[in-house]
Amino acid sequence: MKKSILRIGIMGVAVAVVVAFLLVGCDDAASMNNDGAVDGFLVRVNEKPVMSGGDGSGVYKLTVISDGSGATRGGNYPAGMTIDIYAGETPAGYVKFEKWITTSPGVKFVKADSASTSFDMPANDVTVTAIFWKFSNWGTFTDVRDQKKYKTTTINGKRWMAENLNYLTSSDSWCYSGSADSCAKYGRLYDWETAKTVCPTGWHLPSRDEWGALAIAAGGTGTYGADGAVGKALKSTSGWNGNGNGTDSFGFSALPGGYRSFGGGFYDAGNRGHWWTATEAGSGNPYYRYLYYNYDKVGEYNENKSYGFSVRCREDL
Repeated sequence: MKKSILRIGIMGVAVAVVVAFLLVGCDDAASMNNDGAVDGFLVRVNEKPVMSGGDGSGVYKLTVISDGSGATRGGNYPAGMTIDIYAGETPAGYVKFEKWITTSPGVKFVKADSASTSFDMPANDVTVTAIFWKFSNWGTFTDVRDQKKYKTTTINGKRWMAENLNYLTSSDSWCYSGSADSCAKYGRLYDWETAKTVCPTGWHLPSRDEWGALAIAAGGTGTYGADGAVGKALKSTSGWNGNGNGTDSFGFSALPGGYRSFGGGFYDAGNRGHWWTATEAGSGNPYYRYLYYNYDKVGEYNENKSYGFSVRCREDL
């Protein structure tokens, strides 16, 4: 009795399937041809099978989420295979394709800002999401320090970044839970002293007054625009837990990046977004603005400077 591993080529499938096969009486039951084939199958002895997936098949599930017509819809693929994906045509009500995002480990897009891109399948299930621009007044800004490109939006004549800053500093900034995927999605979290100086040249950390003017321009009422449904108008249309998504009426696209406590723990990603202001309260603690998944107002509080919150930069002009 001989144990062998057979590599079987299946017509129409670009993937080689590795199967453990028990050859009983191989020498008697089948003769080996000069090309190394037994009964039409190519024999590879003593090879190890590929790592099995969760279902034992050696393949992993790819889910592609996109509203674009004609988009790739996923499937099952072995680890290491190059996967081509397409976001589809821009859906009605949107302006154009923006980027691919994922929180699945091991995914490295060849070009994340292209509607047609590819990546090598990791040894785990993967979900990728196509993001389209919805707000027609978006622009872009490139940070010359690291060449990262950010969406921008103009509200009440003032230009704001429409994404959280994701500039790597030498200290006192963090990705949520140490995850590079979180930095790509939510930007970095900064302590206050770092936040005051981290915006690129020509931009700055907004003051409490500037945050208040933004909220009022977006429909907020009361002190510093904290009342009314302004929070819903500033939230992204996706990404918030519990159906807490906003209307993104002004292209601000606020996401719930959570925060880092002074003790080093990370909390509330998916539920809350926190943004530093440049203004200190009477206690000496800086003010910050926050949005909550089931709260349509803009909250405000002051907190210890060592906390890690998100940063939105505003243009100096």
